[in-house]
Amino acid sequence: MKKISKERYFILYPHYFDKKLPRSLGRRIPYNLATDFPSKDQIVSVLRSLGLKFEIQDNVAYPRMPNKKSFRVLVFTPGKKQSTIKLIASKLKEFSGDNKT
Repeated sequence: MKKISKERYFILYPHYFDKKLPRSLGRRIPYNLATDFPSKDQIVSVLRSLGLKFEIQDNVAYPRMPNKKSFRVLVFTPGKKQSTIKLIASKLKEFSGDNKT
């Protein structure tokens, strides 16, 4: 595994934004901000549009669902995790809305 920077970071899993999951299984945002399970490309484009520094890690399991491999994102930011998650969720909602039209 690659050595992780000493900068402040937090880990995001795509499950945080999945509207099909209840909060008890890992959704971290209100249902009205949730989208379908976001793809890696969607999350990457949102993080780039927000100007956040990040690193993608593939083939890892979400701790609440250890039998399913997915990906996670290390986000390097001095901000608070919950406020950053909500900001990313609102941008994901806009992004998914743009694809439907």
